[in-house]
Amino acid sequence: MLTKSVEHLRKKGQLVVSAGAILGPTFVRLKVEPRGDTDVSKVRREAENLKVQLKLQHEPLILTQAGYISLDVQRPDRQTVFLPPLLASTPKNVVGEPAFPVGLGVEGNAEWLNLSEPEGCHLLVAGTTGSGKSEFLKAILASLAARLEPTQVKFRLIDPKRVTFNIPPHCPYLGGPVVYDAEETLPVLAECVEEMERRYKLLQQRGVDHVRKLTGADAVARWIVVMDEFADLMTDKSTKKELEPLLKRLGSKARAAGIHLILGTQRPDASVVTPVLRANLPGKIGLQVGSERESKLFLDEPDAAYLFGKGDLVWKRGGGLIRLQSPFVPKEEFERFLRIS
Repeated sequence: MLTKSVEHLRKKGQLVVSAGAILGPTFVRLKVEPRGDTDVSKVRREAENLKVQLKLQHEPLILTQAGYISLDVQRPDRQTVFLPPLLASTPKNVVGEPAFPVGLGVEGNAEWLNLSEPEGCHLLVAGTTGSGKSEFLKAILASLAARLEPTQVKFRLIDPKRVTFNIPPHCPYLGGPVVYDAEETLPVLAECVEEMERRYKLLQQRGVDHVRKLTGADAVARWIVVMDEFADLMTDKSTKKELEPLLKRLGSKARAAGIHLILGTQRPDASVVTPVLRANLPGKIGLQVGSERESKLFLDEPDAAYLFGKGDLVWKRGGGLIRLQSPFVPKEEFERFLRIS
């Protein structure tokens, strides 16, 4: 495939040479090195032709990397990434932190996101049906529960689809029952805002600037608020009018109080993820979406439209995109990590 890709691009006037290939769990990364006046934008425009030439099911995702251009083509025998091996190599700098492995990179490296950090304290996760969005959200919960005690982290779960978070009330990680509609969601978010203000008063009294510095009797659990399909809650105008200010308030100031938002949606359009809300969700994770337009709405790049589904994702970090395969957590393992089996 690498040889055919180089030959095709050369025929189209793009002087490139083979620079090797990397076999990742989901895709093969073909590396071509530009020479002379190679035009990267013209290389990208050859994605559809390369799909035909290489007999692929999906167009290759073409990205610029340090020193080369990558052409990611789907593996016919894609591998499942499981959570335990990723947890076994937890970085030392996230021990005790609300951090989780976003996924496995093409070179076999696990990439971690720490909710304590400003660039990832609140997340927008977008992906269409079959993208693996709900499984990704469950993997976040399993990762956090596997690493932290119920005294350290509590989940507030909102599930309009009613099938994602099938977690019984006796789960020690639940900070309250799973809720399913806007009428139930509003009190949960109002409670989070009230708790945020209480915590800030405590921080002021103790003379510290973050909940991680509260110890002993003052120590508080992180609250992770996860909505699987919050677009369903934003369809009614009157409900949206009440929900959006609460979400904006939490997004703008809840990080140091240890309260974090993770909002999942199939529809990242502006009527759902308004510009104000998007600005207060610094972490962006894109699974497969239906079009370049949808991808650009929340990532400013078209790449999520060319992902392969089932947990194949791009994480916008530091202004660039990292492509990863998220871990899959079987039902039995999920229940074991959350201590409900």
